[in-house]
Amino acid sequence: AALRGALAVVRERPADLPLIVNTTLGGDLVDRLPRLLTLVQRVSPAAWHVTFPFPVGAAEAAYARVAPALARVARAVPPLLSAAAERGVAVRFSYFPACAIAYRTDLSNDVSEPAHAEGYTVDTGLNPEHRRCLTFQRGFGAPCAACALRNRQCFGVPQAYLRAFGDRDLQPITGKDHARLLRVSESR
Repeated sequence: AALRGALAVVRERPADLPLIVNTTLGGDLVDRLPRLLTLVQRVSPAAWHVTFPFPVGAAEAAYARVAPALARVARAVPPLLSAAAERGVAVRFSYFPACAIAYRTDLSNDVSEPAHAEGYTVDTGLNPEHRRCLTFQRGFGAPCAACALRNRQCFGVPQAYLRAFGDRDLQPITGKDHARLLRVSESR
C-alpha cells in the first residue's frame, strides 16, 4: 500500500522527468517480481534496476535470510525479462552473476558501467548509519574459475553469499557456450 501511494505521487511528475525504480531483491521478493513489474509499468520509468543484496556491516551475519538463492532467481528472471519487454520496461541488474540473469550480460550494470570498475564511495553524510567511509568494488565477488565470462562479463557473487549458500547454484559456461551466447546477444 505504501509503495502504491508513492507511485501515485510519482505519476504526477512532469512527463519529461526520467525515473529509475530500484528494487533490492530480497529473498521474499523473488516470487513477487511479476507483481512488482505491474507496479513499475504504471509509472513508465526510464528503467527498472534490480539489485542483488550485498552485505553492509551486521547484515552479513543474516545474509542467508536476506538474499535469495541464485537457483530461485535464475528460474524467475527469464519470464520476467520476457514480460518486461512486452510491457516496454527496461530492466537492468546489479551484482547478479551472469548465470542468474539468463546470461543477458547486456543487462548487467556491473559490465556496462566501467566508471564503477574501481569501486565507489558511500557518502557517510548521506548515510549517517555508516560510521566510516565505505568503498565497494564492482568486481567484488568470486566468479566460477571455469567460467568463460570470468572477469569480463561476470563478476561473480558476494563472498557472504558463498559463505551462506556455497557455489552449487553458479553455472559456469564453456568457451563454446560463450561463442553461442555472443551470437545470440549480437542478434538482439
